Amino acid sequence: MSHSPNWRPFLREFWRFDRKASLLAVGLNLASALLEGMGLLMLLPLLAVAGIIDAPAGAILSLPVPQVIREALQSTSQNQRLLLVLGGYVALVALQAGLAYARELHNQRLRLRFVDHLRNGFFGSLANSRWRFLSRYHGSEFASVLTTDIQRTGQGAYFLLHMFSQLALLPVY
Repeated sequence: MSHSPNWRPFLREFWRFDRKASLLAVGLNLASALLEGMGLLMLLPLLAVAGIIDAPAGAILSLPVPQVIREALQSTSQNQRLLLVLGGYVALVALQAGLAYARELHNQRLRLRFVDHLRNGFFGSLANSRWRFLSRYHGSEFASVLTTDIQRTGQGAYFLLHMFSQLALLPVY
């Protein structure tokens, strides 16, 4: 019942627990980071169209924007252009918020399922243990593992998933 600073067994067990859900968590993290980066990139055109920052009229349209969007913006008036860019920004932010919500919900469910998996595995190990092994420890030590140590491992899973989120956002900033 010693604490090991080695993360390899933890990562191996977490990966082995549910690979599909872990890959989905990584995918949600990357998609959320991509949408956040796109939102940041849309701020400059939005501010330029609104007239808050000085930019030549064609500077906004010279950004790497798909041709269809560029043509739609060129054929509209300044007010309509502002509404279109603002509407696109709001839609993008709403999509990013929904994706972030789905990511957090998925990560929490994954973490709780992982903790339940560890707890059930420990119960199973205790149930299949020989009396000679069980008699060497106090009951409070097993209770501590079930209530405290497994919860700490769950917190480790939370921070692992949070670290993935932060690593996915790192290139954005």
